[in-house]
Amino acid sequence: MPTIRSGAMDPDTAFSLLSNQRRRHVLCLLAERGEAVPLSDVATEIASRMNDVDPDKVEDADYRSVYVALYQNHVPRLAEAGVVEYDDTARTARIARNQRTWELLQYAGVDTEKTWECEYLLAGVLAVLAAPLGMLLAEGIVPAWWMYPVLVLIAALALIGTAQATASHQPSVSDCHSLVNSGT
Repeated sequence: MPTIRSGAMDPDTAFSLLSNQRRRHVLCLLAERGEAVPLSDVATEIASRMNDVDPDKVEDADYRSVYVALYQNHVPRLAEAGVVEYDDTARTARIARNQRTWELLQYAGVDTEKTWECEYLLAGVLAVLAAPLGMLLAEGIVPAWWMYPVLVLIAALALIGTAQATASHQPSVSDCHSLVNSGT
C-alpha cells in the first residue's frame, strides 16, 4: 500500500484502511476521545465492543488478541497513513488533527462537522492587516481617537480566537455507529 502523507486521501488507501473492523473501531474510539489514549485502553474498549460486554468483563484471551493486532498491525498502519498519531514509547494513540483524517471519516460516512478554522484564521489575519489601513482611511471620518485602539483590539481578538480554535482542531464526530458496523 502506498503511503501518502499530504494532500487528498487516495480512495484506494482510504478503503484499504477502512476494510478492517478493528481499524474502524480504533478510528471511532480515537475520534470520540480526541486525546491520547493508552493502547491498552483502546484494546480493552475494542474487545468490549466487539464481544458486547462491559470493559471490566473482557476475557484475557480476547484482550490479548486485540492488543497484539493493534500493536503489530492496525495502529502502525493508521499512523503510516497519517490519520493516527502513535507514540511507540508511551504506547498511546490519538486521532491526527488534519485534513486526511477528516477525509477518511468522510469516506466512511461518519457524521462529521466541517470546521472553519482556516477561514477564521484568514479573516483574523486580514483584520489585523486591515486595522492600520482602516485607521488611515478613517482619520477624517472617525474623529474619536479611541476608535483606533478598538479596531486593533477587535482584530487581535479575532486572531487570538482563531489561533486557539486552530490549535485544538479535531474532527467533530457525532456518530461513529455507521463506521464501526459497516462491513460486518
